[in-house]
Amino acid sequence: MKKRLYRKKNSEIIFSLGSFVLTLCCTFLLIVSTFITVNILYPSVGYDAKSGEDFFKAFALIPQIPAVIFVGALLGKNLGITSVILYILTGLFFLPVFALGGGMSYFAQYGFGYILAYIPAVWLLTTRINGVFSFKNISLGVLYAVLTIHLTGIIYMTLIALIQGEGWNFIKGWIIHQSGMKIIFDYILSFALVYFVKAIQPILWCYRKPR
Repeated sequence: MKKRLYRKKNSEIIFSLGSFVLTLCCTFLLIVSTFITVNILYPSVGYDAKSGEDFFKAFALIPQIPAVIFVGALLGKNLGITSVILYILTGLFFLPVFALGGGMSYFAQYGFGYILAYIPAVWLLTTRINGVFSFKNISLGVLYAVLTIHLTGIIYMTLIALIQGEGWNFIKGWIIHQSGMKIIFDYILSFALVYFVKAIQPILWCYRKPR
């Protein structure tokens, strides 16, 4: 008897036309999320009303990391990683779906390490959750995934910057701009999206088979 998606621990989605289409849709979601900007308002630290400064500041977030984590939680380990790999291969060999274009030359882009880290991030997320969407599993799984992406991205960027002769000021500025507060917002939004997956899992039309 078939079990509904995520209803059974340690199980995999049955590969079918439906799951294949869903995987392609998730890959398209990753592409679209590259070119979306979400403006997030947050209270200004050290706000002084006399200065005329706005109480809220805006942070422009590109929600691709939360989208990757959503895809991993929705599809599970195997198809989640498959969706990410399809996205990467599309950008390297077929279409300019990355933020700054595409092609094999993208290996030399400072931000490519973030993209490569999507694969281990999905693996860590789904391994931690393992079909059980408890608060602890979601909290730790999302934390592992977000930190993996940002730390791998920072290390990759630093290596490329050093190879190209960039100084510490450039590296520090990149880390602050591309990670910095973005880690916090990525975590919060990713956590919310994984909880959304938990909420909709009883009505999903995909099925798993027990091992």
